Parts: sequence; C-alpha cells; structure tokens
Amino acid sequence: MNPTFSDIGEHILLTVEDQLTNNDVSDDDEMREHFIEIGLTETQANAALQLRPLYRVNLYMIGQSPLFQGDTTTSFDPHTRSFKRDR
Repeated sequence: MNPTFSDIGEHILLTVEDQLTNNDVSDDDEMREHFIEIGLTETQANAALQLRPLYRVNLYMIGQSPLFQGDTTTSFDPHTRSFKRDR
C-alpha cells in the first residue's frame, strides 16, 4: 500500500483512480476540490494529482496502480500485449 493513502478506504481510492484515469475535462484545481470533498486531505489530493501524468500514459491493473502500490506497479505493455511489473 502506498503510505500516503494508507488511511483511505478502497472505495475512495478506486474513485480517485477512476478520475485520474478517465477525467480529461477537469483541471487540477477541480480534481483537487473533488478529491477533498470525497475524503482526501489536501496533502493526499495534491499527491494524487502528482500521479495524474502516469495515469494518462499507463493502463494499470486494478489495485496495482501507484495509488495502491507506490513505486511497485503493474501496467499493461502494449508491445508485449501483457502486464508487467514496473520498477
């Protein structure tokens, strides 16, 4: 578990993960506000937003993303058409 988000429930983390992965419309300020509204601290919301670029270019297995695993993630490699451990 990523220590920054260890006190956040799985349901909330999945919601944050979904927003980071799929929300191309909201800017960072809107996302930060939404994350705080659903239960993240300001520090956690900012940390989640720092991960946004990773979610824009990688497809992660559920529960194997930086929100859940920190630096040890599992993402899809389109060249091998399989999932691989990162770092």
